Amino acid sequence: MSKTVRITGVGSLEKLLDDKARDLKKLDSLVKKVASDIRNWIQERTQSGLDSDRKKFKPYSPNYKIWKAVKKKRNVANVDLTLNGDMLFSIKIKKVRNGHVLYFAEAKQRKKADKHEFGKGVPKRSFFAIDDRQVDRAMKRFKKLVFKDL
Repeated sequence: MSKTVRITGVGSLEKLLDDKARDLKKLDSLVKKVASDIRNWIQERTQSGLDSDRKKFKPYSPNYKIWKAVKKKRNVANVDLTLNGDMLFSIKIKKVRNGHVLYFAEAKQRKKADKHEFGKGVPKRSFFAIDDRQVDRAMKRFKKLVFKDL
């Protein structure tokens, strides 16, 4: 004698899973917004002359200072790692398996950033990171977005 098992509630389970999938997509978009904020903070802080520890950057060399001031007609009083903005504005956001990462999209700009970040041929000027205060700020921003959008 064969028995039939009836399974009910599959429709509501499918709806629940669809809702959760939408929530996950929304979360992913919120993570990208926070990554964008972090990129902006790095750019703004760097252009204000502060490194990732919020200390003033080491000064430009005398030769570079003269070249930047005379040939490029740029302000040299503040070390801001910005000649024309190409390096800082080549920072892009890429989706990866567990979130998003910031990276330098152009090889030339990535090489320039590495020189400053690791002190290759120029004084070390770490800028491609955020400090604990900005980590807290990012977390607060994320929580605010989550509770607002979900």
